[in-house]
Amino acid sequence: MRSEIKIIAGKLGIATSSVSRALSGKPGVSDGLRKKVRALAGNTSYAPNLHAAALRTGRREGIVLVTTPNPTHVSMLRNRAIVEMGQRIFGSVRILLYHPGEPLDKTVNQAISYNPRAIVVSSLSGEIDSSLQAKLRSLETPLVAVDSNIPNAHSILIDRRTGAFQAARLLLLSGCRNPVF
Repeated sequence: MRSEIKIIAGKLGIATSSVSRALSGKPGVSDGLRKKVRALAGNTSYAPNLHAAALRTGRREGIVLVTTPNPTHVSMLRNRAIVEMGQRIFGSVRILLYHPGEPLDKTVNQAISYNPRAIVVSSLSGEIDSSLQAKLRSLETPLVAVDSNIPNAHSILIDRRTGAFQAARLLLLSGCRNPVF
């Protein structure tokens, strides 16, 4: 999006580095100029390129959520919670859809290409090739499997049996005599 930065700089008669500092909140720009730059950026199609910034600074941004195209209702609720927490904690979440029949490795490798701080796999099962596991370790990118069966990944498993028992118990204690699951 360098062209938008150049356009903003040209309209205000300032250097592109000043526009960059103003938009990123870095020092070296007066509050008045920062307001002008941000106002003008709001009127253009400017959007920061997080991937380019990560390449330039070496800093990784956000997480990648890998999920199926047609998740169950419970999985959709869980994915929504993951996205909301991911945005709040990590700043951004990229969602990649895993297509059944493809190797999970292919989707995880694509997730790695976005240089995330972590990869979260939701409601999938599969194996991750040892060379891909080594790549994740070398990049220090954790792979977290949420309600998924992926060997050698950090796992968060949901205990459905205990949850169903607790739900049935609550219904019975609240007076329901014929609960149906």
